Amino acid sequence: LEQEMVDALLQGEDLEIPYAVACARGDLPPGVCGSALYRKLGEPAVEFAAKVQEVAGGAELPPLDLDLKLPGGRLLGRIEKVRTERLVRYRYTKVKAKDQLRLWVEHLALNCAKAEGYPLESSFVAADTTIHLLPIEQCREHLDRLLELYRKGMTHPLKFFPETSLEYAKKSRDPKKAAKAFSDALGKWRGSEFSKGEGEDDHCRRCFGEEGPLDQEFADLALAVWGPLLDHQTAKTAAKKK
Repeated sequence: LEQEMVDALLQGEDLEIPYAVACARGDLPPGVCGSALYRKLGEPAVEFAAKVQEVAGGAELPPLDLDLKLPGGRLLGRIEKVRTERLVRYRYTKVKAKDQLRLWVEHLALNCAKAEGYPLESSFVAADTTIHLLPIEQCREHLDRLLELYRKGMTHPLKFFPETSLEYAKKSRDPKKAAKAFSDALGKWRGSEFSKGEGEDDHCRRCFGEEGPLDQEFADLALAVWGPLLDHQTAKTAAKKK
């Protein structure tokens, strides 16, 4: 519901529209209680929408159609909702590994295209942080590497798990935390009473069994995917309210 509120605000709509939809779906308590809850949710949603608009800047450009010929294959697609200053994606929640990966792929494609009038910078705005990606010269090499891994993944399961692999990549690159990289990644894989681990996913269990497949192949793949992204991104953590 909060995401819908943010979407409506960014499209210039009144918050009464998603309120009416939420009431019709039964998402809110009836009467005054539902109205009060909606107003309570609306205040931070307005602030978040303003933050997205501030990061985005400029006007929205027409969708960019892509036809990229790389050594590993040909990529056809479309990137929508690009602003004059940057490509901006957002989700009104804590940033997830999948959010960063999606932004990274679009950012590489945008830089490979180098279309006239289109920016080469990208950002992802989340409730807890804002991630920025600057123009990158080795975009074709990085995108082709991901395409190669995609092709391998279509023939057999790869030992790549977004959250677990990101945890390993971040820790292994930090000299102070490298010794615990595998153990911390295993904790992310197994999860906890507060969050579900990727190892609990039925598809992962089917492919890799009960034990975590966190070996050298997993480590190499985690760094191959996440290393370039972590090298080229800057992140600004959102200030916490007291």
